[in-house]
Amino acid sequence: MVLLFGTPLLYAQDPDSIRDYHGDEFEGHSVLRRCVGQIFNSNGTSEGSISYYHERADLGIFLRKSSKVSFTYSIEVGDSSVPDLGYRIDMNFFGATQDPVAIGDPVSELCNYYRGSFSAEAIEAYNKVSYISLWESINAYFYHASSGPRMAFVVMPGGDPEEIKIGFTGQDSIKVDLDGALRLYLSGGWIKLEQAVAYQVDANNDVVPISWTATYEANNGTGVVKFGFDTYDEGLPLIFQIGYLPDQGGAMGGSDNLTWSTSAGRDIGYAGYDYIMAGDKLPDHDLIVTGATADPLFPAQTGTLLFAQNKDVFVSRYNYAPSDSESDAELIWTTFISGSGYDMPIAMKYGAAHERIYVGGYTNGTSWPMRPFSNPADGTYYQSSTGGQTEGFMIKLTEDGILERSTLYGGAGHDIVTTVVADDFGGIHFFGITDTEDGSTTPCQPSGSGLAVCDPGNNAYFQNNNAGGFDMFIARFDADFNLTYGSFIGGAGDDRVFDSDYYSSNSDSSARIAIAGGTVRAPISGAVFCKVS
Repeated sequence: MVLLFGTPLLYAQDPDSIRDYHGDEFEGHSVLRRCVGQIFNSNGTSEGSISYYHERADLGIFLRKSSKVSFTYSIEVGDSSVPDLGYRIDMNFFGATQDPVAIGDPVSELCNYYRGSFSAEAIEAYNKVSYISLWESINAYFYHASSGPRMAFVVMPGGDPEEIKIGFTGQDSIKVDLDGALRLYLSGGWIKLEQAVAYQVDANNDVVPISWTATYEANNGTGVVKFGFDTYDEGLPLIFQIGYLPDQGGAMGGSDNLTWSTSAGRDIGYAGYDYIMAGDKLPDHDLIVTGATADPLFPAQTGTLLFAQNKDVFVSRYNYAPSDSESDAELIWTTFISGSGYDMPIAMKYGAAHERIYVGGYTNGTSWPMRPFSNPADGTYYQSSTGGQTEGFMIKLTEDGILERSTLYGGAGHDIVTTVVADDFGGIHFFGITDTEDGSTTPCQPSGSGLAVCDPGNNAYFQNNNAGGFDMFIARFDADFNLTYGSFIGGAGDDRVFDSDYYSSNSDSSARIAIAGGTVRAPISGAVFCKVS
């Protein structure tokens, strides 16, 4: 919260600008994201009661309509055959039915979401969200600081702090520990509302601590928490703040040559499963990365599963501004792309010829966010159904993270895109591995259980079938996503491709693509290095 200079009269005019106890408001990486349906219950339906939620926080915090807040956390079972466990505790503001509203302008970063047939673009994030007038002259604020999320009740002059009553459901018990933190116990773990402090800011802008106590009682299955405060100046706002102490930072060691470092995902450790798999740079040297996350989804009710070890694809862009310490490495946007199963990106490349970002990987889900939504029937490649246990995917995005083209690619076996390269002439080449046995019967189009192949003619290398085990494949598309070349590449053993690159001297005849991989043919194994013209 921004420090307000002035007299008590100004405080009464602007309750949104009461200062934070520690003075580090809006620092750190956490933000509050507006929700337009991108949060899904564990049963796969969009959760419509959520208005905002904290991103990149240790604890799941969801600000819901009608004066309700949900906290979630998960416990890793450690057995891949057993789903991890997720829990939720709801917090209600007694006697209030307000919806949360954003305070101030959105921060710079935007997010796009694509999940099956659902899509939402350019969703804003904010530093602060409030429930206004929960009780007379009392607001509740949610914001972030250097160490993560914080919550504060602001009792304006004329308000009665004894009206603050918070109900919790879903926990086993409630306790105020020796450190002054409010703990909500559930199934052997707890949610800890840390470092609660009560204070006022006087006319000299000095923080004046106020002693407080908490009591709770059971009320028809709901634990109701009430607060008591010692003598305070009733002409000044009374602030009751809950949240982590400031991040003290400190030396991290290592070389002084490290320009910047950041993290993507929440610091929950045991349940985050956040991976960055590939990256590239844009012409202005902004960094783009792609990866996967299994950050827990919002549970339908207390005790239901948050997720079933699924992973979603994300693509992010970070600002390159080495001469500007405040803007360098700033997150500009993130795009989330997901189906109904386990989705993993492996390869990324920026294509300068048409100023687009290309990502490839695989999914085992049955619902993939296709673009366009339906088959355009114009001869461009379009595969919306899965035929095997894993299906490759190929996507194209704008420099702003908008999903322009998306399709599955594969047959009846395991199909995985492992590397992608763009040429100077608008072509995009996806390479991968497959154990699908046959090529499609319809050239240059998905057909039946076969892998889509396309013979370009002119004596180009062309292999219509899998020669044994896993074979490599190549799928070349033009700028409109017409499949112009598709072929198996391999022999009787397992053949895999891991990386690729493009080089030329600005002439079509000299352009080449190099691919690197490995092969296993009994009784020997070895490396593979090929050139594709």
